[in-house]
Amino acid sequence: MLIGLALAILSGWGSAVWAQDFQSLPPGPGRDETIAWCSGCHSMALVTQQGMSRSRWDDTITWMVENQNMPEPTEEERKVLLDYLASHFGEAKSGDGCIETPWGRRCP
Repeated sequence: MLIGLALAILSGWGSAVWAQDFQSLPPGPGRDETIAWCSGCHSMALVTQQGMSRSRWDDTITWMVENQNMPEPTEEERKVLLDYLASHFGEAKSGDGCIETPWGRRCP
């Protein structure tokens, strides 16, 4: 299976999938930095489906640094990442406790 995956990537299939993954990200300041910091370990689809508050994004970065061997971003890099993630993939709470995300409504 691993050999098949490697062959698919080398044949260009993998690059097409990654390019589509990046195309789903909204343009704006911090987009390229977010791709650079996040896509080295996982699909951007994992990032974009989260719908977290800025505080939760910040906690997630801390967790990844402490537990997943992510290099620690500088304060400025972290701000750029958090600005982009919270702006485009944050949470919007309604009066009923539900959260509106770009991928639908989540209710407790």
